[in-house]
Amino acid sequence: MSVLIKPIPFYETNYAWLLYDKKTRNAAIVDPGNFTPVFNTIKDKKLNLQSVLVTHHHSDHTGGIRQLKDKFNCQIYAPDKERNSIVDATDYVQDHEHIDLGFGFFEVINTPGHTLGSVCYYSYDLGIIFTGDTLFSLGCGRLFEGSPEQMFQSFKRIKSLPDEIMVYAAHEYTEDNGRFALTVDSNNEDLLNRLKQVQQLRSENKPSLPVMLAIEKRTNPFLMALTVEEFARLRKAKDQF
Repeated sequence: MSVLIKPIPFYETNYAWLLYDKKTRNAAIVDPGNFTPVFNTIKDKKLNLQSVLVTHHHSDHTGGIRQLKDKFNCQIYAPDKERNSIVDATDYVQDHEHIDLGFGFFEVINTPGHTLGSVCYYSYDLGIIFTGDTLFSLGCGRLFEGSPEQMFQSFKRIKSLPDEIMVYAAHEYTEDNGRFALTVDSNNEDLLNRLKQVQQLRSENKPSLPVMLAIEKRTNPFLMALTVEEFARLRKAKDQF
């Protein structure tokens, strides 16, 4: 595959995800909450930043977009439902809309819950999804604006996607999420194996992401919840964990 995807870590747990075509050097970035590490990486790799994808309005996901737009004159795609709080975007996208990055097509999936306007960006041809703060590995985002019902329905949409796609979340929360998941499902062999893998990766200062959606479907208690009520109980328990 000519498209490479690399994490750009910043703050304590955030990842901005850099995608670029090895041949053309054209690039896109997902959730660049901090300008400096993103800018330095783009310059070091001699890339041409053309597009920015924003999953929701929180500042640790949007903090770098104004400066990136000024430096690179790039397109900034953001949720239409959050246009009032993401004022630096150039394009406001809606559910089922498609974005052509030149090296991959992405479909916008509305996934309210963490915020009311949160979206995920799914690429069938690349076999990847950027889930922002909606779906984490072994966990999910806090419900700052949305309801358990909304997040449960958002997860149903994600679960309907192909098992083999790779999930790129915006935070390195996997190890902590795994500890909580074990309190829910302590005999889950897939979960135990995943957590062991994560602990090894983190001990080597490597990201625990991406992860295959099939693994999340077998290990993530929030994705495995069968009812809204079960999901809500899990979210409340995780908030207090």
